[in-house]
Parts: sequence; structure tokens; C-alpha cells
Amino acid sequence: MRRPSKRPNASAISRGRPSPMASPRMGLQFAKALEPFNLYFFEEPCWPEHMEGMAEIQRAVKTPIATGERLTSLHAFKELFERRAASIVQPDITHCGGLSAARKIAAL
Repeated sequence: MRRPSKRPNASAISRGRPSPMASPRMGLQFAKALEPFNLYFFEEPCWPEHMEGMAEIQRAVKTPIATGERLTSLHAFKELFERRAASIVQPDITHCGGLSAARKIAAL
């Protein structure tokens, strides 16, 4: 069963797959270029370690930004939330410290 979307006209998902050159500035340019396509979300437009850059991109575009698979600590997720750097958070249970850590992240 498919859950109804809050973005009923959304058409696709884009994964940024950041390269070593994926600066926040390049990610922002790419995110803005993709906005006319009304994506469900854009995953990791720049390296997730660039938390402030990710937050700048999130503030500058309407497309929800997704990240979290590469974050490895509760502290990193707290920073992600504090900076409001993503609309969709995707912790990877094998990277963030297991089920207990994932539950703590969910409680944030």
C-alpha cells in the first residue's frame, strides 16, 4: 500500500551521489536546476559532513533534502536536526551504531 504524498505532483527522486568535487555550492546549483522537475526529494546534494552547506541548500530550495546514511554518531544527527539541514533523515542502522542508536536518533 502506498502512503499518500504531501507533494501530490511530485514525479521522481534524485540521489546526489556526491563526488569528491561535490561542494555545497555545486550541490546548490544542481538542486536549483532540478527544482522544475518537482522531485519527491533530493538525496545528499553534497557530502553530508558539510552540515552547514547541506542546511544552506535545504533553505534555498523547495525540494526536500534527504541525508543520514553516512552519519555515524548521535552527535552528528543532533547537529543535523539543530541546523535543520534535511527534511528527510535516513539513518543507516549499520553505520549509526545499531538498533539502540537508531532508536535514540528517532527520539530526537
